[in-house]
Amino acid sequence: MEKSSSSCEEQQHLLEKYLSTIDPELIDDVLTEKLLRKICIDSEVDGAILVFLPDWEDINRTRERLKASHYFSDPSKFSVIALHSMVPSVEQKKVFRRPPPGCRKIVISTNIAETAITIDDVVYVIDSGRMKEKSYDPYNNVSTLQSSWVSKTSAKQREGRAGRCQPGICYHLYSKLRAASLPDFQVPEIKRIPIEELCLQVKLLNPDCKIEEFLQKTLDPPVYETIRNAIIVLQDIGALSIDEKLTELGERLGSLPVHPLTSKMLLIAILLNCLDPALTLACASDYRDPFTLPMLPNEKKRAAAAKAELASWYGGRSDQLAVVAAFDGWKSAKENGQESRFCSMYFVSSSTMHMLSGMRKQLQSELLRIGFIRGDGSSCSLNAQDPGILHAVLVAGLYPMVGRLLLPLKGGKRAVIETADIVVAPGNEDDDDDNDDDESDYEDADEDDGEEDNAKADLPDAHQGDTIMSSPDNTVKVIVDRWIPFESTALDVAQVYCLRERLAKAILFKVTHPGKVLPDVLAASIYAMSCILSYNGMAGISLPLEPMDLLTTMANATEIGQSDPGRNNGMDMNPNNSPNSFGYNGWHQRPYMHHQRGGIHVSKGSFVYGGTGQRGHSKRHRGN
Repeated sequence: MEKSSSSCEEQQHLLEKYLSTIDPELIDDVLTEKLLRKICIDSEVDGAILVFLPDWEDINRTRERLKASHYFSDPSKFSVIALHSMVPSVEQKKVFRRPPPGCRKIVISTNIAETAITIDDVVYVIDSGRMKEKSYDPYNNVSTLQSSWVSKTSAKQREGRAGRCQPGICYHLYSKLRAASLPDFQVPEIKRIPIEELCLQVKLLNPDCKIEEFLQKTLDPPVYETIRNAIIVLQDIGALSIDEKLTELGERLGSLPVHPLTSKMLLIAILLNCLDPALTLACASDYRDPFTLPMLPNEKKRAAAAKAELASWYGGRSDQLAVVAAFDGWKSAKENGQESRFCSMYFVSSSTMHMLSGMRKQLQSELLRIGFIRGDGSSCSLNAQDPGILHAVLVAGLYPMVGRLLLPLKGGKRAVIETADIVVAPGNEDDDDDNDDDESDYEDADEDDGEEDNAKADLPDAHQGDTIMSSPDNTVKVIVDRWIPFESTALDVAQVYCLRERLAKAILFKVTHPGKVLPDVLAASIYAMSCILSYNGMAGISLPLEPMDLLTTMANATEIGQSDPGRNNGMDMNPNNSPNSFGYNGWHQRPYMHHQRGGIHVSKGSFVYGGTGQRGHSKRHRGN
């Protein structure tokens, strides 16, 4: 009895000593490896081992550690399999295969193996106690995907994976104190994500109710700030009035099975004849990333290069452009019998693409039912291959989730993303006088350099949140939403505000008269806007059938040139890996830098947009 008591005290002392040397928030892959080895040496049953880790980074690091280990490196004795939702389906199916005699299967998985699937030969489970879940900070309006501790319910579920079809053992890699402090259940999703879509549905079901009062009656109501943020977004896009009344636009946006911001993006895409890529973006944002994770260490750079190449097909570098290009390339490759080759070359999931294809058809049928499009919608996709218009549609759907990318200075190693809520204060390293890279500098929106006598300019239709300042040389600075600065002449700014107002009226007309053609003035304004946004100017836009005279007048008034010598119309791609090699004949080119003395240009810095499927402002991000 004394021996047993002494042994328990010794074990407790060792545990306390171990816990004092590690960060409990991080995964200890050394401990995981040692426990796996102990199980393999001491166990009498050659069953499979299931290891629960929070994310792909931890899975990949643990897998590579095992493969580099002298004990686990022999593939004839150990079959180490990674399981993740973004792993190719061929790899996922390996977890269900029983290994040959003398070989032990080790599955390293996220919580996808907690309830979604059953691996019937698992006898041992190692539970790290961690998982990745969406989180939302309503006070900073930031959505993140972060690692957190599992609930007691999830821990019990993981424990049940051990010996589901036979006796088994579960090892929890956290203390009894931690186990006792785990929440009983996972935090409800209504408290972990932005709720614009939910709030709009509430108003559709009960137009006379106050959203906050309605949601406070739920079992786990979201905090006031979450509700308020959602209402502000809906008011900003015109779905709700200032007094929370549901507008006609809100009714239409709520009738589509996607996020309200995505619905408005589709409306703008229809007006700008760029519907096809917008459909892809809308479906991808509601489903999952179509790209698969590289399974081998030497494939990581190749996968990143393939994704960058896809984005370049539409003149950019963003993930969203890569998704659009991937779908277009996959569709053409499939029609030409090269689907497998395309998916392998560009790390694309065939099953995800088939799902996106079906979702696109459903969403397109909804747009047809409402009356926003006619027939197959091809007439609303005449500008689908124009990167300039596609970029505008994309930003329209994601705004205000945009940021400005501040590239590192000479000798610097980090890039910074600045958003409306985060102002980057320049440090000593930013004061390099030798740096002449405009994209590296940040000009504060409220900064006065002492050379300009800034004053409020009297321009019509200035939107709420915009600040307009003029100077003696007829240059006007417009600060959109108090942080995005533009500079131009007073005439150009007035014309831009006029076009913004016409776009708002065109959206309203489309909502109230979905089956009718836009009035002449609005049609001309939308055409002029398309020419301005297009990479090819007027030469890249198909002229509407009518009214020709008004369109010509509108185009001349906005001084849109038919060509620009500064624009690059060539392709700088490997012909063997180009989209044309898969039968894809879309229009592709590199983005150009447009410098025009009298034109509008954004102040120093380039803009990037948020990730697929995430809503809310993104925090400042620093990366190597």
